[in-house]
Amino acid sequence: MNNRSFLVTTVKSPEGIVFNYRKDDDTFCGIEIKEKMPVESIIKIVAAIQPTADLFFTWAATSKHLTVVELQMQISFEMFWNKYDDKLRSSKKRSQKLWEKLSEENQVKAYYYYDKYNRHRGNAEKKYCETYLSAELWNN
Repeated sequence: MNNRSFLVTTVKSPEGIVFNYRKDDDTFCGIEIKEKMPVESIIKIVAAIQPTADLFFTWAATSKHLTVVELQMQISFEMFWNKYDDKLRSSKKRSQKLWEKLSEENQVKAYYYYDKYNRHRGNAEKKYCETYLSAELWNN
């Protein structure tokens, strides 16, 4: 991969947009819009493009509504399973089957969204791992 790719999602755009920057000189080289969006939203996105990855992170940090994930790393099921940490109640075998059905992009989203999910569930009991995966809570 010659680029660094960053997935930007919001509540209204759970599929998100991928911003690409060249690895060699850290400059912007393209976007991939992952879902149908109104033209007005696309215009806002294009206006927000930053010339370098450093400026991109500065821009992304100013928003309370954006979730930014770098897509260059691959998340293994074991990494997710250990992070979710519900080994007494959840089925590892069923969870792994669900995990393997997810796209790499959704695996990254599921992994990084877990912290937000855990913070916002309040006193509610944590969902079984397989429920978290099958419901794709990171898209809600």
